[in-house]
Amino acid sequence: MFTVKINTFTYKLDPNKDTQYAKITEAKGDGSRVYIPDTVEYAGKSYLIDSIGKKAFMGLKNLKEVSLPGTVKVLEDWCFAQCTHLSHFAIRQFPEEKWQDEKNISFERGVFEGCNSMERICLGYEEVDDKALLLGAATYRLSAPYLFQDPELGKMPWFENWDKSLLQFLNSKDDEGSADRVLCGEEDISYDGIGSVDGELLSDGMDYVEETIMRKCYLCFLRLHASENLKVEYQGQFVAYLRERGKGSQTELAWKVLKDSFGDKVEYFKLYQDYGLLEIEKIDEMLEDMGEMYAEAKAFLIGLKQESSNSSNFFDALLL
Repeated sequence: MFTVKINTFTYKLDPNKDTQYAKITEAKGDGSRVYIPDTVEYAGKSYLIDSIGKKAFMGLKNLKEVSLPGTVKVLEDWCFAQCTHLSHFAIRQFPEEKWQDEKNISFERGVFEGCNSMERICLGYEEVDDKALLLGAATYRLSAPYLFQDPELGKMPWFENWDKSLLQFLNSKDDEGSADRVLCGEEDISYDGIGSVDGELLSDGMDYVEETIMRKCYLCFLRLHASENLKVEYQGQFVAYLRERGKGSQTELAWKVLKDSFGDKVEYFKLYQDYGLLEIEKIDEMLEDMGEMYAEAKAFLIGLKQESSNSSNFFDALLL
């Protein structure tokens, strides 16, 4: 066992006997980005990292990005659990070895448990694609860790399994699980970082049903945007779910998600229009809801309104 410092983090490594491989067993530091190089040097010897040990990075609240070398094959229990601000995770292509298939990476229990900010997980690359976005959503919003163990990960059947998991979630009761206690599997894990509590409720201070519906809306938006291998039948069901909760509906929660979660991403507003979810007569109300924020999306909505107005004036002139 030995200790090395890389940038702002200190790591304990456990080398495998008579090999060039080592496991990271503990990480300490308050930085926002972890980058483990392709080789780690210690006492004149180079090591390749092949696994991340149990709870190694657990509870690092400041951590936002993680980039691991492509030699990593095992992510042990809860190794990144409770990294509540972790949003970007990647296992890179290792330059001197052929990249292993995603299915050869072992994700053990609760690897990303409590990583409620996760957006993308890239396996074998660092450029974001649809698979990376959908994997990121599977950690918390979809809560489907079994998708990481799917032998078809990244292939067409995997995308369909993701869609079926979302449909199952959409069809579940919105208050289902509201009384469940969430624990990472051991008594010494606490979600609030205060101490050991046997089961702590998620979503304290927020209406559970409302949060659940918003998670469902978020996932529908995400899948319509990250649409690789999306079948028409699933697409229609995701659009229908959003339409029932759009601007002008009783709850307007789909609109709230679009505004609050995707307000700075105009491509989602274009998607909202492309699927017939945007009503021109609601644009003034939408603009008012957006206040002084989201300039690009507001410009898009204003453009749609002006285009519609010009079109109406044209047809009015023809009637004359």
